[in-house]
Amino acid sequence: MNSIIMLKTAKSFKDYLSLLSLCFYDPAGWIDRLLPLPSTTKTYGIYEGKRLTSGIMSHTYETRIFGVFEKMSGIGGVASYPPSRNRGQIRELLSHILQKNYKAGIPFSSLYPFSFSFYEKTGYGFLGNVQKCSFDPRDIMLTYKPPGEFKLYTGSKKEVEAVHSVIDTWVAFYNFGAKPRRVSAQWLSKFLKFAKETLFIYYEGKTAKAVLQYKLVSNKPFITWMEMRRMAWVDDASFLSLFSFLRSYRDQCENITCLVPPGVPLQQILREPRITMELHANWMARPVNVKRMLELKVLQNPVQHKLTFSVRDELIPSNTAEYVLEGKTVLMRKYKAENEIDFPVFSSILFGAYSLREAVKAGKVRGEFKDAIHDFFRKEPAVFLTEMF
Repeated sequence: MNSIIMLKTAKSFKDYLSLLSLCFYDPAGWIDRLLPLPSTTKTYGIYEGKRLTSGIMSHTYETRIFGVFEKMSGIGGVASYPPSRNRGQIRELLSHILQKNYKAGIPFSSLYPFSFSFYEKTGYGFLGNVQKCSFDPRDIMLTYKPPGEFKLYTGSKKEVEAVHSVIDTWVAFYNFGAKPRRVSAQWLSKFLKFAKETLFIYYEGKTAKAVLQYKLVSNKPFITWMEMRRMAWVDDASFLSLFSFLRSYRDQCENITCLVPPGVPLQQILREPRITMELHANWMARPVNVKRMLELKVLQNPVQHKLTFSVRDELIPSNTAEYVLEGKTVLMRKYKAENEIDFPVFSSILFGAYSLREAVKAGKVRGEFKDAIHDFFRKEPAVFLTEMF
Protein backbone atom coordinates (compact mmCIF):
# COMPACT_ATOMS: atom_id res chain seq x y z
CA MET A 1 0.00 0.00 0.00
CA ASN A 2 1.40 3.38 -1.04
CA SER A 3 1.11 6.63 0.87
CA ILE A 4 -1.45 8.91 -0.83
CA ILE A 5 -1.30 12.68 -0.35
CA MET A 6 -3.39 15.62 -1.49
CA LEU A 7 -1.29 17.90 -3.68
CA LYS A 8 -1.28 21.36 -2.11
CA THR A 9 2.17 22.92 -2.39
CA ALA A 10 3.69 24.77 -5.34
CA LYS A 11 6.32 22.04 -5.66
CA SER A 12 3.78 19.20 -5.73
CA PHE A 13 1.75 20.97 -8.43
CA LYS A 14 4.92 21.54 -10.44
CA ASP A 15 5.66 17.82 -10.12
CA TYR A 16 2.11 17.02 -11.29
CA LEU A 17 2.38 19.25 -14.37
CA SER A 18 5.68 17.57 -15.24
CA LEU A 19 3.99 14.17 -14.89
CA LEU A 20 1.11 15.24 -17.12
CA SER A 21 3.56 16.38 -19.80
CA LEU A 22 4.96 12.83 -19.90
CA CYS A 23 1.52 11.29 -20.39
CA PHE A 24 -0.47 13.60 -22.69
CA TYR A 25 0.09 14.96 -26.17
CA ASP A 26 -0.46 18.68 -25.68
CA PRO A 27 0.13 20.78 -28.82
CA ALA A 28 -2.25 23.49 -27.57
CA GLY A 29 -0.42 23.94 -24.26
CA TRP A 30 -3.38 23.32 -21.91
CA ILE A 31 -1.14 21.73 -19.26
CA ASP A 32 0.73 25.00 -18.71
CA ARG A 33 -2.61 26.78 -18.22
CA LEU A 34 -4.07 24.24 -15.78
CA LEU A 35 -3.21 26.23 -12.66
CA PRO A 36 -4.64 27.68 -10.58
CA LEU A 37 -7.18 24.92 -10.00
CA PRO A 38 -10.69 25.89 -8.84
CA SER A 39 -11.64 25.20 -5.23
CA THR A 40 -13.97 22.43 -6.42
CA THR A 41 -11.02 20.40 -7.76
CA LYS A 42 -8.83 18.23 -5.54
CA THR A 43 -5.64 16.55 -6.74
CA TYR A 44 -4.12 13.41 -5.18
CA GLY A 45 -0.82 11.71 -5.83
CA ILE A 46 1.67 9.03 -4.87
CA TYR A 47 5.39 9.69 -4.46
CA GLU A 48 8.20 7.17 -4.74
CA GLY A 49 11.00 8.91 -2.94
CA LYS A 50 11.12 12.45 -4.32
CA ARG A 51 9.35 11.63 -7.60
CA LEU A 52 5.60 11.95 -8.10
CA THR A 53 4.72 8.70 -9.88
CA SER A 54 0.90 8.91 -10.09
CA GLY A 55 -1.72 11.66 -9.91
CA ILE A 56 -5.46 12.16 -10.38
CA MET A 57 -7.77 15.18 -10.26
CA SER A 58 -11.31 14.98 -8.90
CA HIS A 59 -13.61 17.80 -10.07
CA THR A 60 -16.91 18.33 -8.26
CA TYR A 61 -19.89 19.41 -10.39
CA GLU A 62 -23.54 20.06 -9.59
CA THR A 63 -25.04 17.59 -12.04
CA ARG A 64 -28.56 16.61 -12.98
CA ILE A 65 -29.34 12.93 -12.45
CA PHE A 66 -32.77 11.26 -12.26
CA GLY A 67 -34.51 14.64 -12.28
CA VAL A 68 -32.55 16.35 -9.48
CA PHE A 69 -29.16 18.03 -9.07
CA GLU A 70 -26.54 16.15 -7.04
CA LYS A 71 -22.79 16.44 -6.67
CA MET A 72 -20.75 14.39 -9.15
CA SER A 73 -17.05 13.59 -9.01
CA GLY A 74 -15.48 14.03 -12.44
CA ILE A 75 -12.19 12.15 -12.63
CA GLY A 76 -9.52 13.65 -14.89
CA GLY A 77 -5.80 14.18 -15.37
CA VAL A 78 -5.02 10.51 -14.69
CA ALA A 79 -1.26 10.21 -15.10
CA SER A 80 1.47 7.76 -14.10
CA TYR A 81 5.23 7.73 -14.50
CA PRO A 82 6.07 5.09 -17.17
CA PRO A 83 8.61 3.09 -15.09
CA SER A 84 6.08 2.91 -12.22
CA ARG A 85 3.11 1.61 -14.21
CA ASN A 86 1.35 -1.71 -13.60
CA ARG A 87 1.90 -1.43 -9.85
CA GLY A 88 -1.73 -0.68 -8.96
CA GLN A 89 -1.15 2.97 -8.07
CA ILE A 90 -4.01 4.38 -10.18
CA ARG A 91 -6.41 1.85 -8.67
CA GLU A 92 -5.23 2.85 -5.18
CA LEU A 93 -5.76 6.53 -5.95
CA LEU A 94 -9.22 5.90 -7.39
CA SER A 95 -10.22 3.84 -4.37
CA HIS A 96 -8.98 6.60 -2.05
CA ILE A 97 -10.83 9.34 -3.96
CA LEU A 98 -14.09 7.39 -4.26
CA GLN A 99 -14.14 6.54 -0.57
CA LYS A 100 -13.55 10.21 0.25
CA ASN A 101 -16.42 11.09 -2.10
CA TYR A 102 -18.65 8.55 -0.35
CA LYS A 103 -17.96 10.14 3.05
CA ALA A 104 -18.47 13.64 1.58
CA GLY A 105 -21.92 12.76 0.23
CA ILE A 106 -20.97 12.77 -3.45
CA PRO A 107 -23.11 9.91 -4.81
CA PHE A 108 -21.73 9.28 -8.30
CA SER A 109 -18.67 9.70 -10.50
CA SER A 110 -17.80 9.85 -14.21
CA LEU A 111 -14.68 9.88 -16.35
CA TYR A 112 -13.31 9.81 -19.90
CA PRO A 113 -11.38 6.51 -19.98
CA PHE A 114 -8.05 5.79 -21.58
CA SER A 115 -9.19 2.16 -21.45
CA PHE A 116 -12.73 0.86 -20.90
CA SER A 117 -11.49 -2.52 -19.66
CA PHE A 118 -9.21 -0.90 -17.06
CA TYR A 119 -11.96 1.21 -15.51
CA GLU A 120 -14.49 -1.63 -15.62
CA LYS A 121 -12.27 -3.31 -13.03
CA THR A 122 -12.90 -0.30 -10.76
CA GLY A 123 -16.68 -0.46 -11.14
CA TYR A 124 -17.22 2.10 -13.90
CA GLY A 125 -19.79 1.21 -16.54
CA PHE A 126 -20.60 2.34 -20.05
CA LEU A 127 -22.51 5.63 -20.21
CA GLY A 128 -24.00 5.26 -23.69
CA ASN A 129 -23.48 6.79 -27.10
CA VAL A 130 -23.51 10.46 -28.07
CA GLN A 131 -24.07 11.56 -31.66
CA LYS A 132 -21.57 13.75 -33.46
CA CYS A 133 -22.93 15.29 -36.65
CA SER A 134 -21.53 17.15 -39.61
CA PHE A 135 -23.76 19.19 -41.90
CA ASP A 136 -23.64 21.93 -44.51
CA PRO A 137 -25.10 25.24 -43.19
CA ARG A 138 -26.60 25.81 -46.66
CA ASP A 139 -28.99 22.95 -45.89
CA ILE A 140 -30.60 24.76 -42.94
CA MET A 141 -34.14 25.41 -44.16
CA LEU A 142 -35.33 27.69 -41.37
CA THR A 143 -36.95 30.96 -42.32
CA TYR A 144 -37.52 31.79 -38.65
CA LYS A 145 -36.62 35.38 -37.81
CA PRO A 146 -35.27 35.68 -34.26
CA PRO A 147 -37.00 38.46 -32.31
CA GLY A 148 -33.78 39.18 -30.44
CA GLU A 149 -30.16 39.93 -31.25
CA PHE A 150 -26.87 38.00 -31.24
CA LYS A 151 -24.03 39.93 -29.62
CA LEU A 152 -20.33 39.10 -29.65
CA TYR A 153 -18.85 38.51 -26.20
CA THR A 154 -16.69 41.48 -25.23
CA GLY A 155 -15.49 40.46 -21.77
CA SER A 156 -17.86 42.11 -19.28
CA LYS A 157 -19.00 40.69 -15.95
CA LYS A 158 -22.66 40.91 -17.00
CA GLU A 159 -21.94 38.84 -20.10
CA VAL A 160 -20.33 36.08 -18.04
CA GLU A 161 -23.35 36.06 -15.73
CA ALA A 162 -25.59 35.81 -18.80
CA VAL A 163 -23.61 32.83 -20.12
CA HIS A 164 -23.84 31.05 -16.76
CA SER A 165 -27.59 31.73 -16.58
CA VAL A 166 -28.27 30.20 -20.01
CA ILE A 167 -26.10 27.14 -19.44
CA ASP A 168 -27.57 26.48 -15.97
CA THR A 169 -31.03 26.36 -17.55
CA TRP A 170 -29.88 24.24 -20.50
CA VAL A 171 -28.10 21.53 -18.50
CA ALA A 172 -31.32 20.83 -16.58
CA PHE A 173 -32.70 19.25 -19.78
CA TYR A 174 -30.29 16.28 -19.62
CA ASN A 175 -29.19 13.46 -17.35
CA PHE A 176 -25.53 14.24 -16.56
CA GLY A 177 -26.05 17.89 -17.43
CA ALA A 178 -23.34 19.52 -15.31
CA LYS A 179 -23.31 23.15 -14.23
CA PRO A 180 -19.98 24.64 -15.38
CA ARG A 181 -17.62 26.12 -12.84
CA ARG A 182 -17.98 29.84 -12.31
CA VAL A 183 -15.26 31.83 -14.05
CA SER A 184 -14.42 35.51 -14.19
CA ALA A 185 -14.81 37.68 -17.28
CA GLN A 186 -11.01 37.99 -17.42
CA TRP A 187 -10.53 34.22 -17.29
CA LEU A 188 -13.09 33.58 -20.04
CA SER A 189 -11.59 36.27 -22.27
CA LYS A 190 -8.11 34.79 -21.88
CA PHE A 191 -9.41 31.29 -22.55
CA LEU A 192 -11.22 32.29 -25.75
CA LYS A 193 -8.09 34.05 -27.00
CA PHE A 194 -5.88 31.09 -26.12
CA ALA A 195 -8.24 28.54 -27.73
CA LYS A 196 -8.99 30.80 -30.72
CA GLU A 197 -12.70 30.42 -30.08
CA THR A 198 -15.61 32.84 -30.58
CA LEU A 199 -18.59 33.33 -28.27
CA PHE A 200 -21.94 34.88 -29.15
CA ILE A 201 -24.81 35.54 -26.74
CA TYR A 202 -28.40 35.78 -27.93
CA TYR A 203 -30.58 38.32 -26.13
CA GLU A 204 -34.29 39.03 -26.25
CA GLY A 205 -34.47 42.45 -24.67
CA LYS A 206 -32.10 42.32 -21.71
CA THR A 207 -32.55 38.59 -21.13
CA ALA A 208 -29.96 36.11 -22.43
CA LYS A 209 -31.64 33.17 -24.14
CA ALA A 210 -28.84 31.26 -25.92
CA VAL A 211 -25.06 31.00 -26.27
CA LEU A 212 -22.92 29.81 -29.16
CA GLN A 213 -19.21 29.03 -28.79
CA TYR A 214 -17.21 27.77 -31.76
CA LYS A 215 -13.85 27.53 -33.46
CA LEU A 216 -13.12 27.99 -37.16
CA VAL A 217 -10.64 25.50 -38.60
CA SER A 218 -9.21 24.87 -42.05
CA ASN A 219 -7.77 21.62 -43.40
CA LYS A 220 -7.47 22.81 -46.99
CA PRO A 221 -6.74 26.21 -48.58
CA PHE A 222 -9.82 28.43 -48.68
CA ILE A 223 -11.99 25.73 -47.02
CA THR A 224 -13.35 26.59 -43.55
CA TRP A 225 -15.17 24.34 -41.10
CA MET A 226 -16.90 25.32 -37.87
CA GLU A 227 -16.31 23.14 -34.82
CA MET A 228 -19.04 23.75 -32.26
CA ARG A 229 -17.65 23.88 -28.73
CA ARG A 230 -20.88 24.73 -26.93
CA MET A 231 -24.41 25.50 -27.98
CA ALA A 232 -27.04 26.12 -25.29
CA TRP A 233 -30.57 27.47 -25.25
CA VAL A 234 -33.39 27.96 -22.76
CA ASP A 235 -36.49 27.15 -24.88
CA ASP A 236 -37.67 26.10 -28.35
CA ALA A 237 -37.68 29.65 -29.70
CA SER A 238 -34.05 30.26 -28.73
CA PHE A 239 -33.09 26.90 -30.27
CA LEU A 240 -34.62 28.03 -33.58
CA SER A 241 -32.82 31.35 -33.22
CA LEU A 242 -29.47 29.56 -32.90
CA PHE A 243 -29.93 27.58 -36.10
CA SER A 244 -31.22 30.62 -37.96
CA PHE A 245 -28.01 32.33 -36.93
CA LEU A 246 -25.90 29.37 -38.09
CA ARG A 247 -27.51 29.68 -41.50
CA SER A 248 -25.71 33.03 -41.89
CA TYR A 249 -22.44 31.06 -42.18
CA ARG A 250 -23.60 29.24 -45.35
CA ASP A 251 -21.20 31.20 -47.61
CA GLN A 252 -18.30 31.04 -45.13
CA CYS A 253 -18.24 27.47 -43.80
CA GLU A 254 -18.38 24.29 -45.82
CA ASN A 255 -19.40 22.23 -42.80
CA ILE A 256 -20.43 22.52 -39.18
CA THR A 257 -19.63 19.74 -36.71
CA CYS A 258 -21.21 19.40 -33.29
CA LEU A 259 -22.19 16.95 -30.58
CA VAL A 260 -25.96 16.59 -30.71
CA PRO A 261 -27.87 16.28 -27.43
CA PRO A 262 -30.82 13.86 -27.25
CA GLY A 263 -34.05 15.26 -28.64
CA VAL A 264 -32.53 17.80 -31.05
CA PRO A 265 -34.48 17.54 -34.34
CA LEU A 266 -31.46 18.30 -36.49
CA GLN A 267 -32.49 16.24 -39.52
CA GLN A 268 -35.94 17.85 -39.54
CA ILE A 269 -34.55 21.33 -40.10
CA LEU A 270 -32.10 20.36 -42.85
CA ARG A 271 -32.89 20.22 -46.56
CA GLU A 272 -30.60 17.20 -46.90
CA PRO A 273 -31.23 14.85 -43.97
CA ARG A 274 -28.55 12.38 -45.09
CA ILE A 275 -25.93 14.02 -42.93
CA THR A 276 -22.78 12.44 -41.52
CA MET A 277 -23.53 11.04 -38.07
CA GLU A 278 -21.08 9.24 -35.80
CA LEU A 279 -21.69 7.53 -32.47
CA HIS A 280 -19.14 8.40 -29.81
CA ALA A 281 -18.93 6.10 -26.80
CA ASN A 282 -16.52 8.17 -24.73
CA TRP A 283 -17.74 8.30 -21.13
CA MET A 284 -18.07 5.97 -18.17
CA ALA A 285 -19.77 6.40 -14.79
CA ARG A 286 -20.40 4.56 -11.55
CA PRO A 287 -22.40 5.10 -8.37
CA VAL A 288 -20.34 6.11 -5.37
CA ASN A 289 -23.26 5.61 -2.97
CA VAL A 290 -25.44 2.84 -4.41
CA LYS A 291 -28.31 3.29 -1.95
CA ARG A 292 -28.55 7.02 -2.63
CA MET A 293 -28.57 6.54 -6.39
CA LEU A 294 -31.25 3.86 -6.18
CA GLU A 295 -33.32 6.13 -3.93
CA LEU A 296 -33.18 8.86 -6.58
CA LYS A 297 -34.09 6.40 -9.33
CA VAL A 298 -37.14 4.98 -7.50
CA LEU A 299 -38.35 8.49 -6.66
CA GLN A 300 -38.42 9.20 -10.39
CA ASN A 301 -39.63 5.73 -11.33
CA PRO A 302 -41.43 3.99 -8.38
CA VAL A 303 -41.17 0.21 -8.28
CA GLN A 304 -44.48 -1.60 -8.84
CA HIS A 305 -43.30 -4.98 -7.51
CA LYS A 306 -40.67 -5.85 -4.92
CA LEU A 307 -37.22 -6.21 -6.53
CA THR A 308 -34.23 -7.94 -4.96
CA PHE A 309 -30.66 -8.13 -6.22
CA SER A 310 -27.09 -7.97 -4.91
CA VAL A 311 -23.96 -6.06 -5.84
CA ARG A 312 -20.39 -6.30 -4.58
CA ASP A 313 -18.17 -3.21 -4.69
CA GLU A 314 -14.47 -3.91 -4.24
CA LEU A 315 -13.49 -0.23 -4.04
CA ILE A 316 -16.24 0.95 -1.68
CA PRO A 317 -17.13 -2.01 0.60
CA SER A 318 -20.03 -0.05 2.17
CA ASN A 319 -21.94 -0.58 -1.09
CA THR A 320 -21.68 -4.37 -0.96
CA ALA A 321 -25.16 -5.57 -0.01
CA GLU A 322 -28.44 -7.10 -1.08
CA TYR A 323 -30.85 -4.35 -2.15
CA VAL A 324 -34.61 -4.55 -1.82
CA LEU A 325 -36.68 -2.04 -3.80
CA GLU A 326 -40.39 -1.56 -3.22
CA GLY A 327 -42.46 1.49 -4.17
CA LYS A 328 -40.24 4.47 -3.37
CA THR A 329 -38.14 2.75 -0.70
CA VAL A 330 -34.72 1.12 -0.84
CA LEU A 331 -33.50 -1.27 1.85
CA MET A 332 -30.00 -2.72 2.33
CA ARG A 333 -29.50 -6.21 3.71
CA LYS A 334 -26.50 -8.42 4.30
CA TYR A 335 -24.88 -9.37 1.01
CA LYS A 336 -26.00 -12.64 -0.60
CA ALA A 337 -24.56 -14.09 -3.78
CA GLU A 338 -28.06 -14.40 -5.22
CA ASN A 339 -29.30 -12.45 -8.23
CA GLU A 340 -25.91 -10.73 -8.19
CA ILE A 341 -25.16 -8.12 -10.83
CA ASP A 342 -21.47 -7.44 -11.52
CA PHE A 343 -20.70 -3.89 -10.48
CA PRO A 344 -19.65 -2.42 -13.88
CA VAL A 345 -22.78 -3.95 -15.44
CA PHE A 346 -24.86 -2.52 -12.60
CA SER A 347 -23.33 0.91 -13.27
CA SER A 348 -24.29 0.68 -16.96
CA ILE A 349 -27.89 -0.45 -16.39
CA LEU A 350 -28.41 1.99 -13.51
CA PHE A 351 -27.76 4.93 -15.83
CA GLY A 352 -29.64 3.31 -18.72
CA ALA A 353 -26.77 2.81 -21.18
CA TYR A 354 -28.26 -0.59 -21.89
CA SER A 355 -30.94 -2.74 -20.27
CA LEU A 356 -30.61 -5.66 -17.88
CA ARG A 357 -32.24 -7.78 -20.57
CA GLU A 358 -29.46 -6.83 -23.01
CA ALA A 359 -26.83 -7.60 -20.35
CA VAL A 360 -28.32 -11.07 -19.83
CA LYS A 361 -28.47 -11.66 -23.60
CA ALA A 362 -24.81 -10.65 -23.95
CA GLY A 363 -23.81 -13.07 -21.19
CA LYS A 364 -22.69 -10.29 -18.84
CA VAL A 365 -25.19 -11.34 -16.14
CA ARG A 366 -26.30 -14.81 -15.12
CA GLY A 367 -29.35 -15.56 -13.05
CA GLU A 368 -33.11 -15.71 -13.11
CA PHE A 369 -34.55 -12.20 -13.11
CA LYS A 370 -38.25 -11.49 -13.11
CA ASP A 371 -39.87 -9.19 -15.67
CA ALA A 372 -40.31 -6.46 -13.04
CA ILE A 373 -36.56 -6.01 -12.54
CA HIS A 374 -36.04 -6.02 -16.31
CA ASP A 375 -38.65 -3.25 -16.57
CA PHE A 376 -36.86 -1.22 -13.89
CA PHE A 377 -33.40 -1.54 -15.46
CA ARG A 378 -34.49 -0.71 -18.97
CA LYS A 379 -32.58 1.18 -21.61
CA GLU A 380 -33.04 4.95 -21.30
CA PRO A 381 -32.48 7.86 -23.70
CA ALA A 382 -28.82 8.68 -24.09
CA VAL A 383 -27.29 10.86 -21.40
CA PHE A 384 -25.45 14.02 -22.37
CA LEU A 385 -22.50 14.96 -20.20
CA THR A 386 -22.24 18.69 -20.87
CA GLU A 387 -18.80 19.39 -19.36
CA MET A 388 -15.52 18.07 -20.74
CA PHE A 389 -12.92 17.43 -18.05
